[in-house]
Amino acid sequence: QNSQSGMGSAVIGSLLRIVDYRRMSDGNLLLLVQALDRFVVTKAIREIPYALADVQLLPDTEETHHFETGMCSEETEMEVSPLRSDAITESFRYQDYEYDETIRLPVPDRDDLSKSDVVGSRLSKVLPLVPYSKTIHPVDLDSMEVAYDTSDIDDALFTSEETSLENQLGACGILHAPLAHPEIDDYSKFSSDELEEQLWICIDDYLRITRKSVQAELLSLLPRNKKWPSKFLLESTAAFLEESSDASFTRVDEDYPARRRQKRLSYAVTALLEKTEVGNLRQSLLEIPSTQARLSTIVERFEIANSDLSGEFGEFM
Repeated sequence: QNSQSGMGSAVIGSLLRIVDYRRMSDGNLLLLVQALDRFVVTKAIREIPYALADVQLLPDTEETHHFETGMCSEETEMEVSPLRSDAITESFRYQDYEYDETIRLPVPDRDDLSKSDVVGSRLSKVLPLVPYSKTIHPVDLDSMEVAYDTSDIDDALFTSEETSLENQLGACGILHAPLAHPEIDDYSKFSSDELEEQLWICIDDYLRITRKSVQAELLSLLPRNKKWPSKFLLESTAAFLEESSDASFTRVDEDYPARRRQKRLSYAVTALLEKTEVGNLRQSLLEIPSTQARLSTIVERFEIANSDLSGEFGEFM
């Protein structure tokens, strides 16, 4: 809790990488950042002159489950720490593929920059989503070594019989899923694959109702080789862009893990709902422990939005 302003700081946040910047004439910085991973603050160090804290990267449940090799209750930190470490290593491995390095700030690079030099319509071309790399193939990353400094890691974490960090965060309500809407189908038991498919159907309906266009960066996440409903239009749109000479469209490679594609979709798709009454989701999405639960929440929000546009349901916050 910030004692001076009375405003609290989020315990769950996003690890960001600065990919481009400009220094303005008034001393401020204009940053273009890539969101890499979720973290939880484990120790607040200071607030002034700027906040500083120790954090722990926090993969989604599916990412740690992927590295299970035998019987594992995932109840203790001793069991979960190695799985979390493997998941984080995998995440680092794919980050080069998950960002097109040619994307830079569409702002002049000079010493006398002012606010008038920052044109919103130009910035909107690089925000809020970014395409995948056009030059890196996911298969090339599978065996890539990831090196990072482990000198500050407490070895006791890997032998601790304490309850796992994830379970601790769930028990105190820091990690949690929002309450379900009472008039919407319960999607909590659906698999991530089923939810991904249902979400794309909801997106297709939403775009048809609102007559909005879909961002190429979002459409690139559409999974291949699915049997879509006859009225589904997004597959034909993606196929058309793939066959055209539109260099801005790069569909996600088939060798890219589905769990990572689904995780990215669960965050990226909310850009469509940002300015709607059900679209204030950014922080709450970070606090959802799994991709499956996040997709379930997003499917519900799209169904609410689509129903509201059709006049079927009243307001739900």
